[in-house]
Amino acid sequence: MVENKVIGGEFEIDVQQHYQMRNAVPDGVVTYSSGRSALYNILAYLKEHCDIKCVLFPDYLCESVYQMAERNQMEVEFYALDEQLNPIFKDIAKKYDATKAVLLINYFGLKDCNAMVEQLRGIHPEMMILLDNVQAPYEMLSETDADYSFSSFRKAFPVADGSWVISKKKTLTQYNRVNEFAQYKIAASYLKVIRDQHLFNDEVYLDLFHKGEVKIDDDYKTDMTQLSKDILANMEWNRWAILRKRNAETILEGLKELGISPIIPLQENRIPLFIPIRIESRDKVRKAMFSNNIFLPVHWPVEEEFKDRLKRGLDLAEHELSIIVDQRYTVGDMKRILSIIESNI
Repeated sequence: MVENKVIGGEFEIDVQQHYQMRNAVPDGVVTYSSGRSALYNILAYLKEHCDIKCVLFPDYLCESVYQMAERNQMEVEFYALDEQLNPIFKDIAKKYDATKAVLLINYFGLKDCNAMVEQLRGIHPEMMILLDNVQAPYEMLSETDADYSFSSFRKAFPVADGSWVISKKKTLTQYNRVNEFAQYKIAASYLKVIRDQHLFNDEVYLDLFHKGEVKIDDDYKTDMTQLSKDILANMEWNRWAILRKRNAETILEGLKELGISPIIPLQENRIPLFIPIRIESRDKVRKAMFSNNIFLPVHWPVEEEFKDRLKRGLDLAEHELSIIVDQRYTVGDMKRILSIIESNI
């Protein structure tokens, strides 16, 4: 029998709740409409003011990340990662020069990026280091020695848009014009909340979600909505972190019994976005999940022209599965996911 409860998909935004205005943005934070917008503006500044002409990216990433360099007419290079997605620092040292910035990705919120930044400083103390915390929004509350750190919230929390940037120098432009894509996400979320009234087909709100996603690329010089700022300021950050860690531990215990190791181990002080695994039968498992209303993402597809440059990315595009552990779900939901993995590996 197929379970009715859906696991995965977009967060529902409670647009009817009254959110208090309480220091909506922390001191020193510049806000943008999305993670892409944040990175675009960081790179635009570095190109104009710091003579950065190229960015060194890890060879496992979403295409939208390196596209921000291309949109700034900057060169793109890639450095190698090991099997646990740690940078191979010898490769970075070989490729680095003063005209290049280096981007680190905090994969799934599971990496110790402070240690990585320290090792990069050992290659060159003046290296321009960018820290991508899009998958690690909780890390934006921690200190870092990276020159710029940025995150995005719409894949981790019930908000339609929004990104924070923290930099050593307060040099980035703070835009006042709000983006246009969030309105579609907010409208879609409202419709999703009342879907059980059967007033419309699911395609109606799904089309709005898709339209909002497409419009993210229309304009990078925009701010996040006040609604998203207020939601973040009123969120139960700590309680949700506890729930995520509880769900992650349930998944890890079950995976161990199945003889499956996560790609990245869970450290005690990390708050995961997902638990990523690599399995040969990934597509079979994912198809079985779909049949049971479980929609687990994969990270990330690789564009044809980059297949020879993204060695780690190409392998994981074929075999990686991201297990959802966020605060919307229970221990029972985690066991349901584990049972389907067990039946299909």
